[in-house]
Amino acid sequence: MVFEFHFGKDGLGTERIVKELIFSLETMPFIAVWLSFTFLLVLFATKWVRSLALRKNIIDMPNSRSSHKTPTPRGGGLAFVLGISMGHSVLFFHEGSNLWLLCLHFSSLLIAFIGWIDDQISLSPQTRLILQLFATLVLLFPFQPFSGFSFHMTDFPNWAYWVMLTLFVMWSINLYNFMDGIDGLAAIQAITVSLGGALLCHLNADPVLCLAFLVVAFACAGFIRWNWMPAKIFSGDAGSTYLGILFAGLMVAAASRETFSLLVGLILMGSFYVDATFTLLFRLGKGQKPHQAHRTHTYQKANQAGYSSRRICHAVALINILWLLPLGVLASSKTTMEVYVFFLACLPLVALSLFFKAGNSKIVGHAP
Repeated sequence: MVFEFHFGKDGLGTERIVKELIFSLETMPFIAVWLSFTFLLVLFATKWVRSLALRKNIIDMPNSRSSHKTPTPRGGGLAFVLGISMGHSVLFFHEGSNLWLLCLHFSSLLIAFIGWIDDQISLSPQTRLILQLFATLVLLFPFQPFSGFSFHMTDFPNWAYWVMLTLFVMWSINLYNFMDGIDGLAAIQAITVSLGGALLCHLNADPVLCLAFLVVAFACAGFIRWNWMPAKIFSGDAGSTYLGILFAGLMVAAASRETFSLLVGLILMGSFYVDATFTLLFRLGKGQKPHQAHRTHTYQKANQAGYSSRRICHAVALINILWLLPLGVLASSKTTMEVYVFFLACLPLVALSLFFKAGNSKIVGHAP
């Protein structure tokens, strides 16, 4: 690509130079350097956060509900929060209207801060929900009125979109936290989903969101070096809830920009959404409190049955790349079929939850 710099009678302003350079995000050298910077920043920042957690005694002690056996530092999510925030900073130069970016990062950083506080003093469920609701409303504000969110050719009143999207974002925040229960799982989900989102954005000519997803993938790749089993540090609530609202925000942005629909986003995130939602509904049907800690998600039941964290992470990565991503691409290209593709994508995931009896404390069989 050729850069064209335009000189006016007052000369070439610095702001114009920066904007023209950043506007060329599709150039491979710039992307490679920026993503490498993000990866290395998180890689070394995680090491620093780990040493800080050890000095401050911010340790996750094993208990009867834990999947780990040894005391492990937590709070490592702060490293990729920093990396993603830095990595996304270039997007502000590319976007003409960046209110949605400001709200996305304000709400995401607020959720990370709430998670960090919760890691230290354990906030009550009511306090967490109120603060999460505030962050969610801030996130959604720039996207309303929700004119680009028609559901399978059906338009709902604006207030209905507010309700549905608020529930979607708040559930995303909490389910990502619920699913961050074994070494490497939350990070491998973030990497594979982000790469899938980047591919869809590239296919639908949205370079801004494409880079946004790639930054998340490379940041989490830097973190997983420390979080891969046996984990040397956990992300903590600060990291898992941050990823939850960040992905929800990027999916809402993709739908608003008509890059791909919210249903396609749910397909990409299917392995987490199906596991968490199936487990929640089963436990609610049994009269159990939704905020009560447990170890009955599908991935936890598989781990208890003898499948190692490594095998579970590999399985989730393969499901995301070989099953959910191709179906996401299909649903994005055949919008009239996206509802049917969505249910097709969910079927084997529901079958896995049924096989491992998610939501039920009974352990199923043993791994071969």
